[in-house]
Amino acid sequence: MSLAAPQDFFISRLPERPIFVKLRASKPNRLSSRQQNSASRLEAKHQQRMRILLQQKETGLYFKDMGSWAPQSSEAMDFVSSTAAIDFCMTHKLGGVQMVLKFDEQPYDIVLPMLPTADRHGPRPSETA
Repeated sequence: MSLAAPQDFFISRLPERPIFVKLRASKPNRLSSRQQNSASRLEAKHQQRMRILLQQKETGLYFKDMGSWAPQSSEAMDFVSSTAAIDFCMTHKLGGVQMVLKFDEQPYDIVLPMLPTADRHGPRPSETA
């Protein structure tokens, strides 16, 4: 005996009198366009902006421009991605820096150490494929 569909569930108390119970798959909730707009606004309200900065390890100064470092993170250059910040360091041979991820309205930063350019050998794994 086979089930008609994956949603069917077979229960048998007695082999000669099987009982079939039909289970219905729940349909995903459909939101009206008004509810979707409201949910989008709420999500946007709770999203935080993350800035990607470079900071000198020894001085704590933030990279502002070539040859220019600033004491305040608000003055620092904001990179579009962590990869862009790493590539920038490699291209311009910036050493002794760390990447800082700053979030608006958060009391903490995430600090990521960066290897000196001399310690990096060969292409990135993504470039070898």
